[in-house]
Amino acid sequence: MTEAQTTSSIFNHAITDLASSAEAAIKAITGLSLSSNQQKVIDGVLKIADGLLPAIEGITPFDLEKVIKGSTEILNGVADVTTGVKTKSSLIPNLPHIPNLIKAASPSE
Repeated sequence: MTEAQTTSSIFNHAITDLASSAEAAIKAITGLSLSSNQQKVIDGVLKIADGLLPAIEGITPFDLEKVIKGSTEILNGVADVTTGVKTKSSLIPNLPHIPNLIKAASPSE
C-alpha cells in the first residue's frame, strides 16, 4: 500500500466516523432519522471529502486527522449528553436525594 493510499484509508475511516457521530447527534437532538435522500447526499459528500482530505492535510499547519477525531468525540459527547438529558428515568430517581445532600453539606447551626 502506498503512502497516499494509507493516508486516504486513514481519512476514509475518520470521516466516516465523523459522519456517523454527526448523524447520532442529530438524531439525539431532533429524534428524527435521516431520510434516504439525505443519506445519499451525505454519502456523496463523504466520497468527495475522502478524496480531498489528503490534499488538504498537506497544506494545513495542524494535524487534520486529530482535528477530525476530536470533532468526532465532541459529537459523540453531544449525542450522549442530549440522550441523557432527555431520559427522564436517569434523572428523576436522583432528584429526591438532592435536598438531603444539600442539607448534609450545609454547616450545622
